[in-house]
Amino acid sequence: MSNSQSKSSKKNDDDKTISFEYKISPNYLVYNINGAHGGLTPSGDILMNVFYERPPIPKTTVHEINSEGKLGKEIKQETKRPFKHNLKWFWSEAAK
Repeated sequence: MSNSQSKSSKKNDDDKTISFEYKISPNYLVYNINGAHGGLTPSGDILMNVFYERPPIPKTTVHEINSEGKLGKEIKQETKRPFKHNLKWFWSEAAK
């Protein structure tokens, strides 16, 4: 399984849908960068804030089970918030 793992799925009472619950590994890391903001500090150091944006990993998803008993389209998704923004910052002493 990947870092965003799906917990064991469960069929709903009507047996026409199946739910998946997603758990994030404590070792989950993201390395992409969508942008940066920064500049020089008053003491001449370089400050850079980098960020990435991504849709959130869902808490749960519900899928239909088609007439052949196979996984069908997703019909419901529960997330914590609509979009996720993460910031990291770096600084370095400027060459003087």
